[in-house]
Amino acid sequence: NTNATMGIPPCTNKKSPAFEQLHQYLLASANNPASDDDSSLGPPASLDRFPFSELQALWQVDTHAAAAGVAHISSLLDDTTKSNLHKSLVSWIHNGDFSDGGISLFAVDYVTLHGNAIFSVLRTQCGQSDVGQFCGADLAAPRIFQKRFNTISWFLSIVVYTMVIVWIWAMVRHYFRHYQHERQMQRLSKDMEYAREALHCGAQGTFT
Repeated sequence: NTNATMGIPPCTNKKSPAFEQLHQYLLASANNPASDDDSSLGPPASLDRFPFSELQALWQVDTHAAAAGVAHISSLLDDTTKSNLHKSLVSWIHNGDFSDGGISLFAVDYVTLHGNAIFSVLRTQCGQSDVGQFCGADLAAPRIFQKRFNTISWFLSIVVYTMVIVWIWAMVRHYFRHYQHERQMQRLSKDMEYAREALHCGAQGTFT
């Protein structure tokens, strides 16, 4: 999922054909005629042999994509966030793009990113349950807010936290190295001795 001529991972480009390619793959995997042929997309015909129909709704990666991701200080989690992929998945499922019963396993990367919204539309998909009068597009779609925290933000946060920890460590080390504990203890002992003598003299003066 990279394009050297564009200089960026195409899955993060809103005009990239990668979205439509993934969409067509998911449609074929869920809606094609049932078949047990490993070389064709579609739900399984034999539930004894293939008890689950899995849809991999994620960006596929090869060696070129991995190299480009490293060059752009990116990752699968970052690409999933920047491309707003999960918002598209929620829209496709909510709009009823996939046939009833065409999904039994739905694989995504970064499930903590809008995972509840994906689970919600999967659970309310028509044909998923006989409970309730309304399903699918009859129900309001979950609201999706794009997450802005990316790899650069994580990197800068780690740098700042590291600098703070190093500064605290340096201050503590400086304190223990230069703070004269013995002299302070001697001064404290003298002060306490002076206080005892003052109290002793005061007590004698009271009884005389």
